[in-house]
Amino acid sequence: MPVSSGELAPLRSLPASLAFLLALSGCATAPELDPSYRLASASGGLVAGSVTYRGLYSHYRVHYRRAGTHAEAVFTNDSNNFPLGPPKGDFDSAEFVGVVFAIPLAAGDYELIGWTVGSGVTTVYATTPFLIPFTVEPGKLLYLGDFHFKMTCSFGLAVKGSTLTHRDAIDRDMPIFRAKFPNVADAPVSRSAAPAAPIENLGGAQSISVTRTPLGFGQWNTKTGQCE
Repeated sequence: MPVSSGELAPLRSLPASLAFLLALSGCATAPELDPSYRLASASGGLVAGSVTYRGLYSHYRVHYRRAGTHAEAVFTNDSNNFPLGPPKGDFDSAEFVGVVFAIPLAAGDYELIGWTVGSGVTTVYATTPFLIPFTVEPGKLLYLGDFHFKMTCSFGLAVKGSTLTHRDAIDRDMPIFRAKFPNVADAPVSRSAAPAAPIENLGGAQSISVTRTPLGFGQWNTKTGQCE
């Protein structure tokens, strides 16, 4: 997806690109919202937001969990469809790429707890702990905000460093939400979980973990804090 110039990164060659995208496709993602889903009759609630990024295409993920548990799940830019190139996403912008998501959750208390960026051979993750609580109420729609990743460095087609900003972009996101999920378009939305002001560099400095593969991406030791 977009590089520092804001344009989509070109694929180097079809064989190399296919190999890289195959490496990216190993993790399951949340399914699309069922068209038959009706918020008014649901026992749980619905959370919405966006995951956007400026940089190379990768798995950009915000991790969350049910309060009091250890099992994690993710909000992500991923698609279950295997592309032959970086997907366009939901936004018509030369500055960033991303998706608006809608995820049904059981009613209760939850926590945002971390983030990762996975590029097949590399995983970039936050090193400063954070915890942002949010509550899902039965039959209600909660807007969590935009989670915007910015690539800070790369190695070939792999993201090697990133930062995350959590911000309120409801005026931009909700028209897309209503068009993308018409079965819940009329639901009143709460923005109580979105930050009043952008939270930049959420999770602090990143750590880079690299796995050597036979695909020729190279290797380096785990590094923390800054790109080289």
